[in-house]
Amino acid sequence: MEKFLLSSDQSEFGDRPSVAAFLRKTLMTFPSAETTWMLVPATPEEIEWTPYGYKHSPSTLVPWRAVIASTLVGPAKYRPGIAIEKLEREAYKNGVPTTNGKPWRVMEFSHCIGASHGKLSRWVRIELSAGAIHGHPISEQEFRRLTN
Repeated sequence: MEKFLLSSDQSEFGDRPSVAAFLRKTLMTFPSAETTWMLVPATPEEIEWTPYGYKHSPSTLVPWRAVIASTLVGPAKYRPGIAIEKLEREAYKNGVPTTNGKPWRVMEFSHCIGASHGKLSRWVRIELSAGAIHGHPISEQEFRRLTN
């Protein structure tokens, strides 16, 4: 595992996976001609993504109407055919930070992306946890609560 360096004197920042997963080293040269490594947040393209155990992916063996109904008491599900990683990376990059102080982003789409609380959903919540992003559809009510 790579250790991140804070400066040219080789002092260590740490080697925890959660830090390494969402930070990258950038070499900076300052006017004094001193070269220093600085930690900067990883870009949305560089950050790790996880399917979270496929918890929010629908079974291809279950009819979509039944999947929608299952979200009334079970986990939210993406609509079949959705490119989940692509959608979640887009929402992480372009979504709105939530107002609850957590490292989450939410985004509203113009089309149905899945189901949550027994209804079709156009909204998604993306969480940054342990250096990786993952998300799931949310209800309009939850979207409004997280953005007000």
